[in-house]
Amino acid sequence: MRVGWKKGEEAGQLPEDKKLLLAEIRRAHEQWVIASEHLNWVGVTEEIDYAVFAMAAAEKKYDMLLRQAKKLDWRDHTFYTG
Repeated sequence: MRVGWKKGEEAGQLPEDKKLLLAEIRRAHEQWVIASEHLNWVGVTEEIDYAVFAMAAAEKKYDMLLRQAKKLDWRDHTFYTG
């Protein structure tokens, strides 16, 4: 997964604050994907509640970090997953 830098720009060339934010965005996206997968496989009713809350929290964190990156004027950067 490549998140947060321009085409041809290496992560090592980013300022330290952007490197840290980029790492947080990657971790948050990974947590969101894991929570989503967990929700797909839960079977016990009590686990469903936990999985829904975990996924919602992970999604909110990911969204918050993307908004934070946007405030740092990362308009030209592509944030995508895949």
